[in-house]
Amino acid sequence: MTNPTRRSGGAIAAVILLALSACSGASGDPASSPAESPAESPAESPAESAGQSAGAPAAVLKTVDPAALQALVDTTITDWLIPGAVVLVRTPQGEVTVGSGTTELGTSQTPDARTHFRIASNTKTMTSAVILQLAQEGKLRLDDPVSAYVAGVPGGDTITVAQLLQMRTGLYNYTNSPIIADSLDHDPARAWAPQQLLDIAFGQPVNFAPGAAFEYSNTNYVLLGMIIEKVDGRSLADSFQARLFGPLGMTDTALPADSDTTLPEPYAHGYQYGSSSVALFGEPQYTPEQVAAAHAGGWSPTDVTGVNHSFAFAAGGVVSTASDLATWMDALTGGAVLDHHYQQLWADSPQVENPDNPAGQWYGDGITRQTIGDITLTYHGGETAGYNSFMGVDKANGVTLVVWTNQAVNVDTMAQTANSLMVKVLDLIYLDPPGGAAATTSAAESTATQPAAFAESPCPRPNMAGLPAFDFPSTMTCGYLTVPENRSRPNGRTIKVFVARAPAVSATPAADPLVVLVGGPGGAGSISYAAMTRQGVNADRDVYFVDQRGTLHSDPLLNCPEYDTAVNDLASMPFSSDAATAHEVESVRACRDRWAAAGVDLSAYNTAENAADIADLRVALGIDQWDVYGVSYGSKLAAVLLRDHPEGIRSVVLDSVSPPNLNIVQHWWSAPASSFAAIFAACAAQPSCAAAYPHLASDFDDAVNRLTSAPVVVATTGPPARFADQNRAGMRMLGLLARL
Repeated sequence: MTNPTRRSGGAIAAVILLALSACSGASGDPASSPAESPAESPAESPAESAGQSAGAPAAVLKTVDPAALQALVDTTITDWLIPGAVVLVRTPQGEVTVGSGTTELGTSQTPDARTHFRIASNTKTMTSAVILQLAQEGKLRLDDPVSAYVAGVPGGDTITVAQLLQMRTGLYNYTNSPIIADSLDHDPARAWAPQQLLDIAFGQPVNFAPGAAFEYSNTNYVLLGMIIEKVDGRSLADSFQARLFGPLGMTDTALPADSDTTLPEPYAHGYQYGSSSVALFGEPQYTPEQVAAAHAGGWSPTDVTGVNHSFAFAAGGVVSTASDLATWMDALTGGAVLDHHYQQLWADSPQVENPDNPAGQWYGDGITRQTIGDITLTYHGGETAGYNSFMGVDKANGVTLVVWTNQAVNVDTMAQTANSLMVKVLDLIYLDPPGGAAATTSAAESTATQPAAFAESPCPRPNMAGLPAFDFPSTMTCGYLTVPENRSRPNGRTIKVFVARAPAVSATPAADPLVVLVGGPGGAGSISYAAMTRQGVNADRDVYFVDQRGTLHSDPLLNCPEYDTAVNDLASMPFSSDAATAHEVESVRACRDRWAAAGVDLSAYNTAENAADIADLRVALGIDQWDVYGVSYGSKLAAVLLRDHPEGIRSVVLDSVSPPNLNIVQHWWSAPASSFAAIFAACAAQPSCAAAYPHLASDFDDAVNRLTSAPVVVATTGPPARFADQNRAGMRMLGLLARL
């Protein structure tokens, strides 16, 4: 199952692009949209049409070292707080499988290739295969309207079976609804009927006309499962068993009954930190306090093995093993599931997900494909409560790879655990270390230059966990601007900048909207919107609130739990002591090193790139002119925007000005100190104040020294949740208050 940015698939694309590009210099995918036809193509085999050759493997592979693979997995799951993982690699040199960690916390049972787990969205490859088998048997046509099989589908007369397979219907993704996450968290044994899932989806408006765009939606595959049951005349579980699992000898794979919450022995327990919504749609983000507590052992993951996965049905309900999934992917890509014509149709089905990025991910009939030069990877991913998995084949080079973990999300980075581990494993399979510096350089050289592009997306709910006052109202719309991370390398990695739009209250709004640039640096517009809209800033015009690159809902979110923990420590340390300085510097260094190791170009998170993002946003939204409001650091950003990108700016408001020539970080203590000095001088010059506080400056110094040597613990309640429940009052706290 997936979130709005397609965590089970789309999140894999960027890392595969970086990893595989180390082995190749070309990019793109020339495949075209498929058309169902009884004619076969004599020019190429189904395997060849998917970039898969039966010839000898190219000299791009290493010999996989079992000891190195074991060490890699052991170290990774320890660092990422993952209970257990399995990696299975097949190459022309043989098969290597390693298990690491445990199937259940508190035990020492190591998982292996025969350990059962929930495969989540990898199920879609199976659902698609049965639909195509029914088509090749003449029991349905891929251009049939869905209304021929399921009643009540919005636009069902114009949505085809092929569009369901290829995620091009515009139907709302029911797993994005908080109803599902709430059920998994509070009523995990609940059995869901497919129609109940559709009722959730159909209660929301469609996102676009059928065929107009790509959008990953589990609703499409629930409908396909219902079509299978109607056309095949038996349950989906029986269809899977009779058509796929039985003939292929997949004895450890099954779709459980809707009342069954168990897994066959041996199985891995699934774990998650916080709500199931983190796995389903990536929210809420973990707080620094939660991250620190997880690493310290004060916050333990919840065992969610018993969640009833009838909510996933044909979109993600199957239970399997690494061994069976390797068998499945080899059979599916090797022509053992479909006849020649439908194998060709399946192989040709992927279409580019984002037309502005043809070198990116292509999705077809329940399968994803990405080609970098001579390497074509055919794959799918799966993420659900407690589990994350990846299964892929590079047929031309004889590689099959299956990776799974029993905790879906990395508590530090919010990234999918199995997908991130997969990237590390590629380094042990392919020459020219994928994912490293060579990969970054090659990706920059091989990826087509991409203009900034804006795409609407559901607004995050909640906006900030535990703070309902900050939730976006239904009137607001949201989306992401995709831009180069570093414009000096425009062909390299891209990032996403979150944008929320508050529509004008007036029925006749002004033509020029307002964009709000908040302070920090590091502030997020998605937090400021609540106060500003209450003050009526959107009374007569639309207002755009931007989470500047690296903040809150933008991707990546460059959080630093290391520094947050250090700040709590520093509250009880002398403000200017060498030990305090060293502790603070070390925490920043640890955060920097972690993000650099993850491939983030930290040099690109600066005011100039921020300003370019804002300029690109105006163009991507098709706005001729807008007004710019910048406050605090946002005023510096607005000034740089006006200097570097004056086009389309009607007016600029600078509030609480931070001059462009001033590094405000260097003045975070000297500025409030000078403010205190001004207050003391003003009081001394005013007779009544001087009489009331004749020794204000020395009294202040005494209070600071007293609180530093004997801190006072003050209990606090309420928002914001990122602050600790207890703070120590002292010189550092006074410094913090002086900055606010």
